[in-house]
Amino acid sequence: MAAADVNAMGLPLRAAKGIGRRRILAGLVLALLLPSAIEIVVSALQYRNFAMIMLFQLAVSAAVAAIGGLWPAVVSAVLGSMLLNYFSAEPVGSLSIADPATLFTLVIFLAVACGVALAVGLATRRAQEAAHSGAEARALSELALRILSSDGSLESFLDKIRVNLGMEAVTLLSTFDSPDAPGPTGRSLQAPGFNRR
Repeated sequence: MAAADVNAMGLPLRAAKGIGRRRILAGLVLALLLPSAIEIVVSALQYRNFAMIMLFQLAVSAAVAAIGGLWPAVVSAVLGSMLLNYFSAEPVGSLSIADPATLFTLVIFLAVACGVALAVGLATRRAQEAAHSGAEARALSELALRILSSDGSLESFLDKIRVNLGMEAVTLLSTFDSPDAPGPTGRSLQAPGFNRR
């Protein structure tokens, strides 16, 4: 078992899942459709407030980030900034930018949209880690309850630990001072599932 598959206490961990392919695919589809839909709607309504259209595109990028994660949100932000540049920034109908302030605004828009995407991605990862930690805590709690309700034999206790931690073998080593022996002596106890090779 690789070190990444085990937590600090030696418990086996399942690999943390990402957002998932379906959500990423849905995010990519929305990243391609929603920015275009915003521009179609504002063009049909003859709405020309550049700042508001940019906020609509930013909201779309945030929604795509929440659904599909970082890369779909980046696609949405880049497409949204290109559509803003082509349809809403002077000169309209061209990807060239006449006013340097508009270029600065579009760069800030891209930075904010990517920052929101990163924040949403981190929040998703933290939520997954919290769920994983909760599952680990439940497993440890169940292990503690099983140990407390064991039949009292040390072999049974070790076997339950072996099974719950997904190990092949568990050995308990103890040392003690014996009045008959000149130095410390040792004793080994193994779970019933232990198989010497």
